[in-house]
Amino acid sequence: MIRVVADTNIVLSAYFWDGLPEKLLLLARTGECELLVTDQLIAELRTVLSRDKFERNFAATGVSLDQLISDYSALVKFVEAAEIPPTILEDPPDDQVLACAVGGDARFIISGNRHLLRLKQFQGIEIKTVADFLTEQFPNDTESS
Repeated sequence: MIRVVADTNIVLSAYFWDGLPEKLLLLARTGECELLVTDQLIAELRTVLSRDKFERNFAATGVSLDQLISDYSALVKFVEAAEIPPTILEDPPDDQVLACAVGGDARFIISGNRHLLRLKQFQGIEIKTVADFLTEQFPNDTESS
């Protein structure tokens, strides 16, 4: 099974908008990939989703912040973050994604974040957009997209 860390931007896109990030969650729900997360990344997701700009999204879906966090937490595998050297100096919180991937022995990091994508890989872990990941790893699941 492919072990993957989805950056916060991918997770919130998956829950609120149709498209490829949603397909990534579906692959995790069907057991075709394993999403990894740390307590720190869940805390970051909660913080981001608590912003006023997401109130409409919650109202439109009829799901509360706590329900979304609970659903996502049940879907993912919690791992311990590895100790890594400071890497994303322009945005140090992005290092949490790298630390999760190393700690969980992930094969991929999926992100839309330019700081992470610029690395292309970290300690042997490939960093991809969701489109590139799905096209390369699950080509039959993305043909209609």
